[in-house]
This record gives sequence, structure tokens and C-alpha cells, in this order.
Amino acid sequence: SIKFEDNITVRGIDTKFMTEINPGDQLFAVTKIGETSIDEQLIKEVISDTELKLKDPGATGFDPEKEYKYKILPKINQGKVFKDVETVLGGGGSLMIFPEGGSHDQPDLLPFKAGIALMTFSTIINTGQIPVIIPSGLKYFNRDNFRSNVIVEYGRPFKPTKKMIDLY
Repeated sequence: SIKFEDNITVRGIDTKFMTEINPGDQLFAVTKIGETSIDEQLIKEVISDTELKLKDPGATGFDPEKEYKYKILPKINQGKVFKDVETVLGGGGSLMIFPEGGSHDQPDLLPFKAGIALMTFSTIINTGQIPVIIPSGLKYFNRDNFRSNVIVEYGRPFKPTKKMIDLY
């Protein structure tokens, strides 16, 4: 568990921050008992096994006397992710990416994020393989209820044209 000493200093209780956490990771602290509310904070610096600093503005509204449960989400190395995607697609493999980049409550697919294009074109340029993109999205029957029924929808397959590749 952790305590918030001030809006940037977090004290761990029986923690091993030095081996479990890196700058850039995200700290998720449960802030409401009996609910699933979680506050997300970006970690700036790990001082010791029991102290770390949050990135400004840091945490606000935490009771310094109270202990909070926490989880850590490691920082993702996007360069490695892109290279791994290129390796899979360049080898003729498949993978599923939700190219909208997040969750929403719109009835139709949102425009793709730039990452899907970067992954696609770097695969083409570096491996010669032209991947087929099949847009996908989730539609929840009741998105406010955990484990609600869901429909997975697929759009028409899309393959980049030579003109698109040349423009890239």
C-alpha cells in the first residue's frame, strides 16, 4: 500500500519501488472505498524502495493519513511495439489492433489514429509486405455495466494503394 505525503511524494509501505517501478510508469491508486474509482498519476522519479515522486501537478485530494492500494502500469516503448508489429506483418502474420485508439459511445467507427498508418507504411517500406487492414470496433449493449454483452463489428478490408505508399 502507499500514502501520499504531499501532491508529488508517495511513500510505500513494504514496497520495492527500485525494482518494480521506472520513471514514466503510471501509478493507479484506488481512491474510493467500495467503488472502482482509480486516480492515475505519472511517475517522475523513483527515490528509494519506499519513496517516489510524481510528475507535476501530481496527486491532489489524497488524505496523507490514509493508505491506498495501488497498481503500476509500465511505460510502453512505442518504438519496440512498432518494430514488433512490423516483424509480424512483414512475415505475413496477422494481428488485431483497434485503430480508433480508444473507447467511445458513437454508433460508427471513429477515424483511425496515425499509429496504424505508421505501422502499415513502415511495414511496406521495410519488408515489402503490404498488409490488409480490416477495421474493427466493439459495440456494447450496456457499456456502463462490467461484462456487458458486446458485438465485434468489422469494416471492409482495406489495402493501401501504390499511390498512398508513394505519397508516404
